[in-house]
Amino acid sequence: MNIGFANIYSFRPHVEHLYYLSRLAQQAGHTASFLTCDASVSWCYARGLKGSSGWQECPKCMVGGIRSFPAGPVRSISRLSAPGYGQAPNQLTLSSACTLLRTETEADQLMQPVLDVRDRLSKPVQEVFDAASRWIVQDRLDALVCFNGRMELTQALTQAARVAGIPFLTHERTWFGNGLLLVPNDNCLGLSDNHRMAKQFRELPLTESQARLAASLVAKRFSRQNNLEWRVYNPEAQAVAWPAKGEGPRYLVLPSSRNEVVGHPDWSSGWGDQTQALDDLMAAQNLKPEQLVVRCHPNWAETIGKATGERPHHLYREWCRRRGVACIDPSDTASTSDLIAQADVIVLNGGSAAIEAGVLGKQILSLGPASYIHAGIAATALGPQDLASGIEWPNLTARERMRLTLRFIYMSARRLPQFNDHVQPVTTTRYRYFDGADPSRLDHALLKGSLMPDDPDHAANELGEDEVIDALENKAWGQLASYIPLQTQLPPLAIQRRHGMRWVDGVRGFFKHGDR
Repeated sequence: MNIGFANIYSFRPHVEHLYYLSRLAQQAGHTASFLTCDASVSWCYARGLKGSSGWQECPKCMVGGIRSFPAGPVRSISRLSAPGYGQAPNQLTLSSACTLLRTETEADQLMQPVLDVRDRLSKPVQEVFDAASRWIVQDRLDALVCFNGRMELTQALTQAARVAGIPFLTHERTWFGNGLLLVPNDNCLGLSDNHRMAKQFRELPLTESQARLAASLVAKRFSRQNNLEWRVYNPEAQAVAWPAKGEGPRYLVLPSSRNEVVGHPDWSSGWGDQTQALDDLMAAQNLKPEQLVVRCHPNWAETIGKATGERPHHLYREWCRRRGVACIDPSDTASTSDLIAQADVIVLNGGSAAIEAGVLGKQILSLGPASYIHAGIAATALGPQDLASGIEWPNLTARERMRLTLRFIYMSARRLPQFNDHVQPVTTTRYRYFDGADPSRLDHALLKGSLMPDDPDHAANELGEDEVIDALENKAWGQLASYIPLQTQLPPLAIQRRHGMRWVDGVRGFFKHGDR
């Protein structure tokens, strides 16, 4: 096959990952062709995020891009852009605009600043769509591999592949760091393979080593050692008493931002405003305000690029004020994991705190889509009708929920990600690579439109899980977090920039991540 590889943004470590995938494809006998921006467009997500000018941002992006690797041929958008391939859908600008302005509700999406950003992005999106369409024709591409696919210019790439009728694959950094997240024919938000594997493996026991690895990942969250996750929250966490006084089951609400999932059908919710979901929950369960505590997401205390988290914070703070519900500010050092331990029910809207809640055996309710809705650990309500008809709580003991949570964590960490033994993180942005990966996995993803589990093995019984669950029940976080899996014995693989460009990563290491 002739496969095109594109990364419009030179965010770390994704250009390096793209180059690694191109090496695998060439190893399998495929021909690789590359597309990059070369400062071709007038504005983009990266500049909007940082508020930077073209002369500030574009040289950095070009230096860190695919041309700094021994890859070729590399095409430039400006040399390919030509009309005649149709109109790029306006919808392609929505996700980036909502993320740049950190919208929280459907009403926010209609704000004039959002519309202005979408308008400003529309011309660059059209230019990239036209260039990618011409590239597909000119280089006779049979498939496309690109980074992310959610942001506006990367969406333009995948839209060109759709219109041309060729398969595509998007790649992203994984949740826990190891391997690569590959999503066939969808952007990085696509949940099809995630849901399929969650269903497939939730009934299959883990081996002892698999269970210990899964437990170590969540234990590192409790002991604040999860430094290979992209963002680490609550580093100064302090134990606190439950801040509400009332009788009945305690409901801890842990909302997370919705702006990055806007527009993707796998994340579509029946509520345009998640505080309405909380109103519906209180009515359906006949809850008193004193039974709830809302812990605002620590992310809302951070400035991402130029945007603060004031919009989601304001939404929930005002809802709590109107309702008389205890509210913990995002900058508060109150330990979220300690609050989870004190609660009876954890209410989420897709957030990853489900794994802490699950290994503590807590009841979990997701008000909206989530990666774990088919893992068996949570009740799910996708809209008002699901609450009105009564919540279907999983009939699980605390120990059974712990078991299913471990299986979900392992699926997320070692089954869904591809090439776990061959792509391993040193930090969140630096990786090392090992030889011996099976390139037919790329062929399968592109030609079959689905992923094979990177680790399909499982145990014949639950004995290997039981000892680990005993340690979870005893909250032996230090012991669990210290588990070190067997290290690969594969020979190292050099994935490096060109000789004259290897200074780039050392210099970039002194700067913040692109979205900080």
